[in-house]
Amino acid sequence: AGNAWAVSAAQTFEWPGRVSLRKATADRQIDLSEAGLEQFRAALAAQVRQKGFALFAAQRREAAAQEIAGRGEELVGTLVQREPAGVTPLLETRAIEASVIKLRRGAIEASREAQSALYKLNALRGRPIAEALVISEVNLTFADLPGVDELLRRAGRENFELRQREIELIQQGFKLRLAENEAWPSITLGPQFSRESAGGEKETIAGVAVSIPLPLWNRNRGSVETANARLLQAQTSLNLTVRDIERRIREQVANYERVRTEMARLNPKVTEQLR
Repeated sequence: AGNAWAVSAAQTFEWPGRVSLRKATADRQIDLSEAGLEQFRAALAAQVRQKGFALFAAQRREAAAQEIAGRGEELVGTLVQREPAGVTPLLETRAIEASVIKLRRGAIEASREAQSALYKLNALRGRPIAEALVISEVNLTFADLPGVDELLRRAGRENFELRQREIELIQQGFKLRLAENEAWPSITLGPQFSRESAGGEKETIAGVAVSIPLPLWNRNRGSVETANARLLQAQTSLNLTVRDIERRIREQVANYERVRTEMARLNPKVTEQLR
């Protein structure tokens, strides 16, 4: 009778640079997440502003429609009190009554639009849906835009979509380098110790175990080719994003300047005169 026992420990040694490449890849993923969160916050703020202006316009349209419908009803009330002298005045009165009905319908539709705009804005604000909100008078000013080249430079620094594509390109570069590094196998090294006893005799064995996977060459070739293809894809995506952003900026600048030029031709007194 006897007993035997053995103890071993192993430590895997990576090739130099492999751990830092994995960390760099993970850091770029964090950068992507932070850029996405920042983009979401900016988009949410823009939506709140947009819905706020929509509510402001809808409330003003509702007030104007209610005022016009009220004046039309007052006119109809005045005409009804008069005795129509002939068929023609009677037909004209009926035509005006029909117009007032249409105006009242327009007022109801404007009220519905204002209510819908209020619900959407409150939903974005995280407030009770039916909470009353009146947008104060807004003095809109349309400033001159910087040059297109300046806007393109700002987009290169601040555009979220472009930043995401740049981070993805950097991340894919790290992944390619990591795949090339992983073509060389890791080495597992560790001590071993065992002891056997039987019939009063003891045998002790101590040594070092080294483990290297085979084959030693042509490893991870498929992963390297895949990472290289994704790197090219990320570069192409970045180039397409740059061109698309430039196109959108030029289109928006042209539309903005066109509308500003048209608005500058309007007489500021026309609104009050029409009122």
